[in-house]
Amino acid sequence: MMTSHARTEELLQEQKNKLYLRNDRLFAILFVVEWICLIGIAAIVSPKTWVATSSSIHPHIWTATLVGGLSIVFPLILVKTHPSRAITRHMIAIAQMVLAALLIHLTGGRIESHFLIFGSLAFLAFYRDWRVLITASAIAAADHLLRGIFFPQSVYGILYASPWLTVEHVFWVVFEDIFLIISCLQGNREMHEISSRQAEVEASKENVELLVEQRTKELRQSEKQVATQFEVSRLLAEATSLDECYESLLACVSNGVFGDESVLCSAIWLKDESDKDLRCAGFWKRNEKCEMFERVSKEMSIKSESDLPGRVLSAGSIQWLNLVSDDVNLQRKACAREAGLRTAIGFPIVIEGRIAAVVEFYVDEVKQPSMETFDLLVAIGRQIGQFMLRRSSQEMNDQLAKIVESSTDAIYGLNLDLIITGWNKGAEKLYGYTAKEAIGKSITMLVPPDNLREFFMNIEKVKEGACIESLDSTRQRGDQLVDVSLSLAPIYRNGEMVGISEIDRDISERKAAEKRVSEFYSIVSHELRTPLTSIRGALGLIEGGIVKQGSQKCTDLIRIGRESSDRLIRLINDILDLKKIESGKFELQLEPIAADRLLEEAVNSFKGMADERGVKLRLENEPPRVTINIDKDRCTQVLSNLISNALKFSKGGSEVTVNGVLDKEQIRFIVVDNGPGIPDSELPKLFQKFRQLDSSDTRKSEGTGLGLAVSKALVEQHGGQIGVQSKVGKGSTFWFDLPLHYKAPV
Repeated sequence: MMTSHARTEELLQEQKNKLYLRNDRLFAILFVVEWICLIGIAAIVSPKTWVATSSSIHPHIWTATLVGGLSIVFPLILVKTHPSRAITRHMIAIAQMVLAALLIHLTGGRIESHFLIFGSLAFLAFYRDWRVLITASAIAAADHLLRGIFFPQSVYGILYASPWLTVEHVFWVVFEDIFLIISCLQGNREMHEISSRQAEVEASKENVELLVEQRTKELRQSEKQVATQFEVSRLLAEATSLDECYESLLACVSNGVFGDESVLCSAIWLKDESDKDLRCAGFWKRNEKCEMFERVSKEMSIKSESDLPGRVLSAGSIQWLNLVSDDVNLQRKACAREAGLRTAIGFPIVIEGRIAAVVEFYVDEVKQPSMETFDLLVAIGRQIGQFMLRRSSQEMNDQLAKIVESSTDAIYGLNLDLIITGWNKGAEKLYGYTAKEAIGKSITMLVPPDNLREFFMNIEKVKEGACIESLDSTRQRGDQLVDVSLSLAPIYRNGEMVGISEIDRDISERKAAEKRVSEFYSIVSHELRTPLTSIRGALGLIEGGIVKQGSQKCTDLIRIGRESSDRLIRLINDILDLKKIESGKFELQLEPIAADRLLEEAVNSFKGMADERGVKLRLENEPPRVTINIDKDRCTQVLSNLISNALKFSKGGSEVTVNGVLDKEQIRFIVVDNGPGIPDSELPKLFQKFRQLDSSDTRKSEGTGLGLAVSKALVEQHGGQIGVQSKVGKGSTFWFDLPLHYKAPV
């Protein structure tokens, strides 16, 4: 055994080598950085030298590049080839002082650059080797002495330097060295103390092991049982589930229960799906004589009170059969006798007062019960039971953790100081913070200032033991507010509240949908009320005799009533069409249609509306003469929607043009107006259901916000696309593309 002093020195040297190696690598990086900086300083301070009008690269740049590079090459090689060696440390010290001297030279002896020498000594002190400081100080002193004599301007920035100036600089270096050397010696003493304590701990450990070894010699049987329990613990600790270690576990118990090879076979029985009968889940045998016994065991199902496992299940305690051949209840007696099995022992595995499994083993000689054996079997049964309970709990916890982690809701935990302690993927997605960024921060970073009072009131309720469920609120996501439905509940550990769990569900879409539905109700009620009011008013005037039947006024009122009825029919048809499309019950009536005729009919049908509004409506160019496979009524409906919208939002005197453009295998229909245009921020809303840019009851233009949504759905039913380009104040261009030879999917 190594002496304590020798071990201390060995540990101390290991610590020093690690320290030397780390500092060698740090200085290697520092050298490269310093070299680059020196070249940069030379380039900045004196990039060129001039002779009359001619210039060339200043010698300082070459000095920084060559001298600096040569001074660090050898130390870098030593760091690579001889790390942690004394020669490497001293060469690093020399190189560092040369670089410091070079910096002083490049700056013309500026006093500020002398501080690199003191800083370098401090860095070198990291080695905790005072000899390195002596080497570095000697280099610095020699440099100041020689350059102070022969080139004082390089080191002091003056043409003549008194020798006392060199003495002064050397004095300050020595002054710093005194403190650094004391620090190095103190550090070495601390390292020695640490190594000494570690050596003492190791020596104590060895003494304990010797004492244990002596004790185990006196208690060999106990050691066998302890070893068996330890081996069982190890097997269970390494196993992820019980079924993967049945055989090794049974072998361990069989070899350790009596400390010999008398156990020939063993088996573990688990309850089946009915939770009443036992099935053999694992079997171990020492030799081939037990093959028949194994086969019979695996094929049978044992009920309570029958055979050995059933008896253990019924009694709930260890069962010991001194002689297997004399037991009348053993169903496998014939196979046991043939295999030479004499004594059988079974013991239960209990989980929270319930027998979860039974282990049995068979011996080739008669064994008498003993308290030591009973204690060992009880302990092993408890170990296996705890393992099964622990694995069951772990599987449940893992499952819950996976559920939490994979949940799209933001789920996170807080301690009682409202610091975030847990953060799932849903929270990352909702709030934009990773778990690393969020954990350890206060939850108040997610609570808008206006909601803080309400938030703290809810927290107080939770701390009193209450649960808050599905509370609509808002949370802060960066600079934005997000609508959430939050649930808060206390977290308990051993009956004591230790934190709070919070679940935030993003309900932005629900809120937006509620807003759209509210707007839709407002729009639809307006769209229903307006024509119904017109119809009712017209009929009331006719019915009351205020307007004479057959008169021009009566005819006008009847026309108003009919137009209002048509408006109601269009509204209802739009709603029904959209419903059919969304439910997949909408079918197109495809037929070959001439594109030019389709455009002409659409434009002609709106001539009257255009004239009423004082808007010029025309076909911009001669439409392409091609035939397309479409549902004519539905495509006419799309064109009508786009043209009516263009007329509706165009001022008197402006122009609306309609055009068709052929592009390879598709045709594009285009409607251009000179209306007010649409802001870019509003464009994404155009083709959404129940959406209008102005959804107020006082809006100037009628409509439900369904026309463009229905148009988009109809175009997509034809395998096409619809879109818009618009500029505020200049007008809008709506278009939709249709394939020339579309075939409806089967």
